[in-house]
Amino acid sequence: MGAPVAQLDRASDYGSEGLGFDSLRVYHFFSSSAQLGKPLEPSNVRIKTFTLFRRGQIYYAKKVYLGTVYTVTTGTKQLTQAQSLAPKLLAERIQGSERQLTVSQLLNQHRKYAIHLRLRTLKMIGQFTRMYLNELGLEPSVSIQEAFCPDSAREFLYSRTKTAPRTRHAQASITANTALRMVKSLFSARMLECYGNLPEEILLFKKVRPLPVRHPQYSVSDKKEAMARVIAECEALKEDDPDAYLAYWLMLHCGLRRGEVAAAK
Repeated sequence: MGAPVAQLDRASDYGSEGLGFDSLRVYHFFSSSAQLGKPLEPSNVRIKTFTLFRRGQIYYAKKVYLGTVYTVTTGTKQLTQAQSLAPKLLAERIQGSERQLTVSQLLNQHRKYAIHLRLRTLKMIGQFTRMYLNELGLEPSVSIQEAFCPDSAREFLYSRTKTAPRTRHAQASITANTALRMVKSLFSARMLECYGNLPEEILLFKKVRPLPVRHPQYSVSDKKEAMARVIAECEALKEDDPDAYLAYWLMLHCGLRRGEVAAAK
């Protein structure tokens, strides 16, 4: 019988290093649906071999099909369950790559597969994507080809800065660049592997240059006394408030940001 073969070898998936990949033996199995004569996957895509690997505790399946790598999450921690789910999920992903994705569907896939991102980061990406769509007058139901193309990206940058007063133009450019950078993170190298085939417009969208920003030049000479006074006050915290001193020390000597310092405390 032509049962699918799960190949669990030592070749790690892109981006899975350090995320709990386990090297396991090769398993041959028959799913219950195959035994009952039911198709394991859509009839025009037959998945006979695939690779299983783990990110954290969840099993993922990977398949190279016609030169393209497709990756899906099985959503389970159980190896046998992952083996039975993988063929159908991979077949659906391969077939789905031929259809036009909407922005809403893309965001759903991003939330599903971006397990390497913090929830706060995922929320920010969603917020900036909504800002991007609102600025362009688009709905989440539009295709990704229409929303994420070079012309749309340039229109967004221009629209965000054209009404800003001269004194606020630099700040408006920084905000527009930040928003576009967050939207582009939907198509990071790691996420592109999970989406499967995407239209060429997406790759061109990623190459759109940010707006040039002339940052103000600061002088340190007139701030030396103020800096020395602040450092002296912080050093005095060593005995009075050790936690506050630790936060100061981490920021000064390790370059930690405020959120990282809070987590360290």
